[in-house]
Amino acid sequence: MKASVAGHVELLGLQQKDSLVPLFEAITNALQSIDEARRLDTATEPHKVVIEIERTNADVQKKLDGTLETVGPISGFIIRDTGIGFTKDNYTSFGEAGSRHKQSIGGKGLGRFSYLAVFDHAEVESTYHQDGDTKRRRFDFAHTETGFRNHTDRTVSDSRPRETSVALKAMHPHFQKACPAKLEQIARKCCTHFFKSLVGNDVPEVFLEDPVEDTSISLNRRIRDELVLKSKNEEFEVSGHTLTITHSFVSQKALSAHSLMFCARGRAVDDVTLKLDRTVTFQSGPFTADDGTPFFYCGSISGPILDDRVNNSRTRLELPERCDEDMFESLSMSGIREAATKLIRKSLRKYTKEPRDEHFERIRRLCENHPAYRILLRHAKRDLKQIQPALTDEKLELEIIQLYNRHRLQTRERFESLRKKTQRGVRNFEKFRKEYRVFLDQHNELAVAELAQYMLDRKAALDALDNYMRVDEDGKFPVEEAIHEVIFPLSSTSDDLSYEETNLWIVDERLAFHSYLASDKRISSHNSVESSSGLEPDLAVYFDSAFALSENGSSGELSSVVIVEFKRPERDNYEPGYKKNPFDQVEEYVRQIRAGKAADRDGRTIEIRNDIPFFAYVIADLRPTLEPIAESRNAFTTHDGKGMIYYHAKLNLFVQVISYSKLLGDAKLRNKIFFEKLGIDVK
Repeated sequence: MKASVAGHVELLGLQQKDSLVPLFEAITNALQSIDEARRLDTATEPHKVVIEIERTNADVQKKLDGTLETVGPISGFIIRDTGIGFTKDNYTSFGEAGSRHKQSIGGKGLGRFSYLAVFDHAEVESTYHQDGDTKRRRFDFAHTETGFRNHTDRTVSDSRPRETSVALKAMHPHFQKACPAKLEQIARKCCTHFFKSLVGNDVPEVFLEDPVEDTSISLNRRIRDELVLKSKNEEFEVSGHTLTITHSFVSQKALSAHSLMFCARGRAVDDVTLKLDRTVTFQSGPFTADDGTPFFYCGSISGPILDDRVNNSRTRLELPERCDEDMFESLSMSGIREAATKLIRKSLRKYTKEPRDEHFERIRRLCENHPAYRILLRHAKRDLKQIQPALTDEKLELEIIQLYNRHRLQTRERFESLRKKTQRGVRNFEKFRKEYRVFLDQHNELAVAELAQYMLDRKAALDALDNYMRVDEDGKFPVEEAIHEVIFPLSSTSDDLSYEETNLWIVDERLAFHSYLASDKRISSHNSVESSSGLEPDLAVYFDSAFALSENGSSGELSSVVIVEFKRPERDNYEPGYKKNPFDQVEEYVRQIRAGKAADRDGRTIEIRNDIPFFAYVIADLRPTLEPIAESRNAFTTHDGKGMIYYHAKLNLFVQVISYSKLLGDAKLRNKIFFEKLGIDVK
């Protein structure tokens, strides 16, 4: 041994409850040795593993029912197998701590140290074949400087079959106290631990024997008879290859999750065994059989193609995850999983119907309550059913949003395909007409869905504005910045945001066609003017003559400017003078802008002509201290009594006062018909 035996034993840190870990390690090594023998042999004789129990002060007692039971603590185990044995390479690997010999199958080269953590020593005897000779190797694995003692390796004259035995001797008293003493207990733990290794059809037979009691238990048969409650084979075909899936309902003693295994050469392929997600099982816990027994589903896929494509260490299948059109390979892991999943859903339909129906009903309600997503119930129902259950409301809506966006993209791509087809020329007009009608049907639904989404965003903005116009717990109205933020975010410009991120339509739909907008920014920073003014209008909206009309997007001359000023709802402490009332404020903003020069997006500066009109919206409630100041400017009240208008001739400025109730009410009225047609609540 090329490392400290005691150090590696201590490094494992086994506890009293781990008394059977060395047994599991020895059985695993035996199964791996048989795998190696199968790869090298052309013979098809069955292989087996036999585990013999050794006891201290063994005795047999007769129970009341007449059966015999062995008593006496366990002192050791003898594990015999018909595998490849301790060939030169395997013996060398056994002597190297941290050997990489089994790294490809998940081994770390340290498991054998568990023998010495729980037992005094291990006695190894192996009959193996090497270079045409039959040899027998014997040695003890013990607490020595090298880890070995009493090693012999000699050629034997008789041509005996291969067989290796590992005898774990003299269990330490500390572990012996916690080790199960009954044969049935050890069988149950072995079946649970090796369920996935022994559940296949072409696996070595593993026996657990108690010579004192003269009893032998087949772990394979015990798994089939007791842990597998129900099993059914079903053939299916993928890309021309016939595969078999075994649907097994397994006791929760053996499994703790629903799973799908790929099996090759009789055993599970480790790296492709996966836990089934809830889109298949609709619950993570066990199902309940008719007799009340809880069970987990375990599917195992096998077939000749998997036997051919498994790697030598049986840790992965040499198949691509997906197949592209230009690949020679037509079979893929995802293709097999997809086909198997359909069969699994069918086999579990009885147990998943209720949770599946409840899950889809939740999705259906969400889609029906959201006009934009209703289209998915008709055109993407199958995709909706693939959404994982038990998501939070937020995550479920996010999944639906992503699905809706994919549907939009697919419709756009289909339109582009039809457009290209018309450019190339349509040979079968009748076929094209039918295809185009189907597309128009979906496209029109999508257009309505997108309009619904847009109107829902408007509804959300109006609801937020409505909420801000209410008094808070302290009996106060929110500051005007909160309302400002709903309509256009503070300290930003039109260069920072898309139109969809703003709600200028609440004030005036025409504001959407601006060339530049600045929110709560100094006039000196506005791109549309050259000015040194430090004043900060709430909103300054600039229009040029080419913005909405020019096809090439070039800028024209400044054609108009709109100022929007927000005041706190129900404010009633206005006085004459700048900063004391909104009229003096907007008039001063206009003076400062007119004093500068216009700057177009091509970098040219132009005089701001006197005939360029300015408009101002003052968003404020009509209160006793505000109305007289407006009347002093010859303002007149609008016909509904909720606003005032005046014209400042010298500044060529039109000013309109809009109360918050009028602002919100008019915005609701303008959109009411759309809300009603789309089934959006407009209470």
